[in-house]
This record gives sequence, structure tokens and C-alpha cells, in this order.
Amino acid sequence: MFGFIHMIGQNPGLGPEVSGQYNPVLVALSVLAACFAAYASTAVVERMQGATTGRARILWHAIGALTLGVGIWSMHFTGMLAFLLPFKVKYSIGLTAASIVPATLGSAAALHYLASRDHTFRRLQVAALTLALGIGLMHYTGMDAMRMSAYMRYDATLFVGSIVAAHVLATLALYSRQVFKDSRTIGGGIGRLASALLMGVTVSGMHYSAMHAAHFYITKKTTLLLDPSSVSSVALATSVTFLFGIVGALTLIGALIDKRLANISRSLDDSRARNEAILNQMQDGLITVERGGRIVGMNPMAETLFAMAADEAEGFDINVLLPRLDQEESRGLRTDTYRTEAFRSDGFIFPVDVSVNLLTLREGELYSVFIRDQSASIEMETQLRQAQKLESIGQLAAGIAHEINTPVQFVSDNTVFLQRAFNALVDAVDAATRLIEDVRQGVATPTSADAVADVFARARLDFVRGNVPRALEQSLDGLTRVARIVSAMKEFSHPSQGIKEPIDLAQAIEMTVTVARNEWKYVCDVEADFAENLPPVPCLRDEFNQVILNMIVNAAHAIREALGEESEKKGTITITTRKEAGWAVISIADTGAGIPDQVLPKIFDPFFTTKEVGKGTGQGLAIARNVIVEKHGGRIDVESRPGSGSTFTLRIPLTEPESSLSREAA
Repeated sequence: MFGFIHMIGQNPGLGPEVSGQYNPVLVALSVLAACFAAYASTAVVERMQGATTGRARILWHAIGALTLGVGIWSMHFTGMLAFLLPFKVKYSIGLTAASIVPATLGSAAALHYLASRDHTFRRLQVAALTLALGIGLMHYTGMDAMRMSAYMRYDATLFVGSIVAAHVLATLALYSRQVFKDSRTIGGGIGRLASALLMGVTVSGMHYSAMHAAHFYITKKTTLLLDPSSVSSVALATSVTFLFGIVGALTLIGALIDKRLANISRSLDDSRARNEAILNQMQDGLITVERGGRIVGMNPMAETLFAMAADEAEGFDINVLLPRLDQEESRGLRTDTYRTEAFRSDGFIFPVDVSVNLLTLREGELYSVFIRDQSASIEMETQLRQAQKLESIGQLAAGIAHEINTPVQFVSDNTVFLQRAFNALVDAVDAATRLIEDVRQGVATPTSADAVADVFARARLDFVRGNVPRALEQSLDGLTRVARIVSAMKEFSHPSQGIKEPIDLAQAIEMTVTVARNEWKYVCDVEADFAENLPPVPCLRDEFNQVILNMIVNAAHAIREALGEESEKKGTITITTRKEAGWAVISIADTGAGIPDQVLPKIFDPFFTTKEVGKGTGQGLAIARNVIVEKHGGRIDVESRPGSGSTFTLRIPLTEPESSLSREAA
């Protein structure tokens, strides 16, 4: 039967009452144990709230309840050992161990309340009362475990008061935890520490107020001790507190590690979600491929591009979709972006830019194949090239109109002359015909012959005989020139397919020279020397013509600058072609002003120009370099001597490199 049911007044006739004293070191140690247990429990509450599964929440709930319960018990047992009576006291191991259970159950109720989202007053009172009863039951069970040659009785008022005090203090402790947690001023670590201190004071207050309710009476069999202090009690209390400290520390460390792992897991989940969102929303198709070329996944854009679901494509050979993805590329050895053809699941072929990257994972190597549909881009490039050509023709329109107008004018004049000459000849023939008819009929007179002679005189037959052939020749020459200009303009402005095709460089250059004639004919002569052994060269015809046009116009402007606007002298532009190893070499030399040495390194920079404002955009040579070097895989070099002229040398491969046969112009 538990001893705490015995109150003062029951069983009168007891021996004299004796009082005990406290070891202050052990008292402080007991309070510290209670505060540490409360602090460890706050960390557990955070893990309960952060648990992503019910199983994890239950596990942390059990760990927290056991930690706080053992901490409360440790505080109680240390406090009991701190209380020194003048006689020998032993403890029942069974009851002492059993006293842990109510403390643990009360702790479980408190932690359940703290970790929940529903903090109503009713729930607060239930949790606080459960905790107070658990602490009280633990305390009085532990007191009943005392074995001594004396009697223990309780003051009824203080007995009940200890339970009430425990309930009030538990209410304050639990409520303060929520206040400190929600406070912007006292939050975080300071709030947890303050809450732990208040909880520790609650547990300690319950214990020592309950101890104050206990009274001890000796009997005739009681042997009083001269020195009640016991080294073994201090050692035992210290050991118990130390062992609990280890348990509490392990709980804290576990909570911190779990929190760190949860944060890492959350970060990984967030990162995975961000990456998935990026992959799902990116405008490029992405196909993940194993070393052997087997598809293991694709993003939604790739599904759209190839009209194929990801699960349907899984296991496919990448070469089904990208047949020209050669072995070097499929092994990830090629990391640049290049253009090729892709095949949709329905057989539709479309141009794409492809980039292959190696991914080294613990499970092995994968390759990410990024695919960008270039159908719209190529269409836009085609329109842009056409616009650039039309812009060039627009800039040369006045000169071209003049080039056409000059031969048309003298063709028109010669036509008027021929018309008049023809009319005069018709009149002469008619007069001669009438005279012949009169002679045949015998009615001719000298007057008739004089009239015919007058008509022939007005017809100026000698003049007509001498000038008609020349007028016809001039007219034919003029019409030939007009036809050549119109043909050149038609060829220059006609849109190509935007792919490399073998072209006759001599014919292309002559056509461009004709289109630009009005830009150079007043300031220089153009001399051409084309190699006869030069085969057709694979080029982007439109863009090559644009480069030659820019070069000729620049050369003419340089010569005009060197000679001056009013000079009657003329310079020379010399254009030559030759075959040099595997290159087609085009050289364009002028006798212009030349390029200063300090300017020479910058001439291919975009928007760099030495011309006056309004006479140049600084794009011509930058475009030339892009076309020759980037799009044709060639070279462009320049030699210049200030005051003597410049020579631009273009080198274009005679054949496409084998690795780029499948590429279109980028």
C-alpha cells in the first residue's frame, strides 16, 4: 500500500519528528537536469512538427516523451538524494523504476499538445493537468519507494497544494512555449531556452513543494546518524544525472541531425522540383541517352518536337530520331552546338541545333542531348537575308536606275532616228514606184523625175546608209547592257534555299560587279582575273554575294577618299581568284587610302567604322567575317599600306569537311 495515503493525524502516537537538510550542489544538479530535459524536448517538438510521415512523428513523439520523462525522473531521484535525513534510507528498485512510467505518460501528453496545431484553452488545461498528475504520481511513487526505520506522513493541505501548483506551473510552462515561439522579440534559441527554464522550474517546484509536505517520525528502532551526508549518495546522484545528460545529449544531437537531414532532403526535393519545372518549361528539347544510344527519358518539349510520348520513346535508339548523330557525337565527345536534321515519329524532317553533353553519375555515364527546332529561325534568316539584299539594292537603286537609263536613252534616241529614216525611205520608195508606173504608161515627164529627185534628196540616203547600222549596233549594245543589269539584279535579289550549293565564283563576282557598277565606275576601273581551273565552290550564294558587294563598295569608297571628290583621276579595283591546295582564294585589292595600323585590328569588330556619320554602319566587315569564317569555315585576311591601298583575301574550302556534311549554315 502506497505510503502517500498516510496523512498527519492518522496513526497517532508516533515518535518524535525529525527534519532533513538539502545538499545544495545536488539541488542545483536536479534543477539543471529538469531544465536540460525540457530543452531537449523542445527540439523533439520541432522534429514532430517537421515530420513528413506519421511513422516518423510517432517515433519522435516516443523519443521525446521518454527523454522528458526520464529527465523528470532524474530530477526527482537526484532531488531525493539531495534530501539528507539523520537516519539510513534505502530505495525499492521496483517502485523507483516504476515511477518513470507516469512521468513519461505526462510528458507524452505535454509534447502532443505542443506539437499540435490546435492550441485551445481546453486542450491546454488537459495537457497541463495530465503533466501535473504524471509528475505528482511519479513523485509520490518515488517517495513510497523509500525504505527506512521511520514513518513518513504528509500534510494534507500541502499535498493537495503541490498538485495544484504543478497544474498551474505546467499551464504557464506550456503556454509560454507557444508565446515564445510566436514572439518576434523573444524567438528562436532564446525563446526555447526561456521555455525550457520555465518547464524545469515547474518540475523542480512540484518536487520541492511536495517534499515540503512530507514529515518524518522516528521510532525506538531508528538509529540516528551523526553525519547524514553520504558520499555514495552524491556519487549516485551525479551518476544518474550524468547518464541522463548523455541520453538528453543524444536526443538533442539526433534531433539536430534529423533537422539537418530534413533540411537537406527538403532542399533536394525543392531542387528536384525546380529542375523538373525547368525541364518541363524549357523551350529546348532534352533527351537523356545511355552510352549505347538507348533513350532513357525526354522532357515535354522533346515529346512535342518528335510527336512521341516519353514512355513510348524509352528504349528507342537515338539514331531513329537523329539519324546523323555519328559515333563521335553520341559518345559525348563533341560538345559544340551544330545543325543537323531530325526525324519526327510521323516521318516529318525538320532542321535542329544539337548539343551533346556527358553526365558522369555513380550509376554510370549518361548523355544529355539538347535539341532546338530551327525551322522558324531558318525561315527568319531567309527573310532577313532577302531583306538585306533588297536593302543593298535599295541603296544602289539610284545608280542602277542610271545604269539602265543611259542605254535606254540612246536606244530611244536611235529608235526615233530609225523611225524617221524609215519614213523617209518609205516616201522615197513610194515616189520611185509612182515614177516607174508613169514611165510604164508613157506619161512620165521631166517634172515627175524632178519630184522623185526632191524626195530622194530629202531622205538623205547617204546619211541613212552610213548611220543606220551604227544606230542598230548601239541599240543592240544598250539593250544587251540593260539585259545584263536586269539579269544581275534578278540573280542578286532572287532568294536562295539558305543552304550551301556549288556556285561559279567568277559568274557570281561578275554579277555583283555589275550590280555595284554605279558605285565604282566614276572613281575606278575594275579588273578581273579568274582562274580557269577553279571548280564550283560550295557556298551560301546570297551571303557570299553580299560579302563581295560590301568589299567592292568599301574599295570604291576608299579610292574616292584617296583621290578626292573633284579628282578626274581614277583608281583600280583588282579582283582575282585562284585555287590554292584545298582552298578557293578570292583577292580584292584597291588603290585607295589604305587602313591605319592602329585601326587595322578593329576593322572586323561590329559597328566599328572609320567613315563619316551616315556613310557606314560598321557592319559590313563584321558580316563578312561571320559569313566567311563562321559559316564557311574559311579565313579572311587583310594587308594594307596607308596611302597605297588594301588587299582583302578570302579563303573558302573547296569541299565541306566530312564531319559537317550534315550541317546547314548556322
